[in-house]
Amino acid sequence: MDVEQWKKRAESEKANIQKYLWNGQRGLFVDYDFVQQAQSSYDYVTTFFPLWAGLATPEQAQALVQHLATFEQPGDWS
Repeated sequence: MDVEQWKKRAESEKANIQKYLWNGQRGLFVDYDFVQQAQSSYDYVTTFFPLWAGLATPEQAQALVQHLATFEQPGDWS
């Protein structure tokens, strides 16, 4: 497979992530159940993976920041 084919596959994957995993109403990337053909209603820390992968738009990144407290938990540093 050449570079152009990989680029096309990457763009297709990015489009699918935006289509199936972004929930604009909630401001989160969510999991998707392909059997039920529905987005998950649970909050998972994986919502931040598109940031790490560089797939989130600046607007999506700002929306995700609003949910940081959802995933913050006190740690035990002893």
